[in-house]
Amino acid sequence: MERNWWIALLETKPLLIIGIGNPSRGDDAIGPLLIEWLEQATNFDCRWNYQLQIEDAEEIAGYDSVLLIDAHVNQDRLLEINEVLPIEDSSFSTHSLSPATVTALNRKYFSHHPKVQLLSLKGVSFELGSSPSLQADLAMNEAKVFLTQFLCEYDKA
Repeated sequence: MERNWWIALLETKPLLIIGIGNPSRGDDAIGPLLIEWLEQATNFDCRWNYQLQIEDAEEIAGYDSVLLIDAHVNQDRLLEINEVLPIEDSSFSTHSLSPATVTALNRKYFSHHPKVQLLSLKGVSFELGSSPSLQADLAMNEAKVFLTQFLCEYDKA
């Protein structure tokens, strides 16, 4: 079936928020838990997935901006926000892709290139079957404050 993807790109939506993580792996649940909260708090498109995949390069082409939310173990601050620059990863796999690789694939194959940002929250425990840690709870509380302000400012733009 032939898709007229270019027609959809003429009508981009303003913002997509993607939470990344596994709800059953301790602090890895941060992304999905924040998406669950955001679905109640905003009208922007929100979804979560266990990891980024090649199809995400196409999906993000339908948006002006994309905010990714994920937990990371190797960071000092509870919360960091950074623009994602497109970098083709030499360890390319269709099972799981980095934000930079998804952005690079979007740039390579699609005509609309959204601004992509990564909201990274500090995680410390990623054990299967465990609940989010106190550190994750603190990071999520800080993220909720940040996201409330971010979305209010986004609405004004």
